[in-house]
Amino acid sequence: QALCFGRPGGPLRRSSMASNLENLLAAQNPEVYDVLVQIGLGVAVGWICAGFNLVSPKKGHVEGIAFYVGNIALPMVVFKDSATTAVASIQMSVIVACAVGKIAAALLIWPAAYLWYNPEAEK
Repeated sequence: QALCFGRPGGPLRRSSMASNLENLLAAQNPEVYDVLVQIGLGVAVGWICAGFNLVSPKKGHVEGIAFYVGNIALPMVVFKDSATTAVASIQMSVIVACAVGKIAAALLIWPAAYLWYNPEAEK
């Protein structure tokens, strides 16, 4: 196993998470690199815009970005992916897992919101 020399006290064995990430990247799956690059660029652009005060919550810019992302960009990505995905490649276990998680969250949040929501507090 590979050793990590970056910590005081001598070499330590790498965690299984690090080796799993290395195995994933070593598979040279271009889709993984595409996703990682897109996420990295998105985060970098956000940091740069905030650093140069191009996006200011005080001026209402965040609402504009939220509108664009939620109502334009994200639906376009979902449509592109759903229109270009081969039906045979869809794993039903992933869809079922997402649906079960959403249903569980809704079943937990709705009763909690009903019990703790106090409309008198907003007045």
